[in-house]
Amino acid sequence: MSVIPEFLSLDEAAHHLYVAGDAGPILCSVDGSRWLAWQDGRSKLVVDDVDDVDRCIAA
Repeated sequence: MSVIPEFLSLDEAAHHLYVAGDAGPILCSVDGSRWLAWQDGRSKLVVDDVDDVDRCIAA
């Protein structure tokens, strides 16, 4: 099992992809949440059934 990279922000994740020359997406962790991040700045929150017990996303 691979380690999910952690970043301080989604912008940092996008910069990581830019430096690597990869368009993405990359599965990463930002502030305890898992995200798919792309080099162009797009991102999507990843919610698993295990994480989303009550089907709500806490703000």
